[in-house]
Amino acid sequence: MEGAGRFGAKRLRVRATGILVEEGRVLLVRQTLRERSHWNLPGGSLEVGETLAACLVREMREETGLVVVPADLLYVCDRFKELGDQVPEGRITVVGN
Repeated sequence: MEGAGRFGAKRLRVRATGILVEEGRVLLVRQTLRERSHWNLPGGSLEVGETLAACLVREMREETGLVVVPADLLYVCDRFKELGDQVPEGRITVVGN
């Protein structure tokens, strides 16, 4: 099952994304959606009961074949565009060290 929870009748999706930098280069994956190709950071939706770190490890392995050990949490951003007028109060953005 995709996503980690619901807000009212709408699904709240949680996504973990990794930034892997090696020798000054950032790892990107090429993804195709609706016949359009994009370059993105590797990552994907949290599964029910999964931690952000476990999700990132799984997604990196699925998308790149790499086994990673997550380090610091760098950024959290909420996005409620699908919820329309049901946006909860207290929107939070966290930037790590």
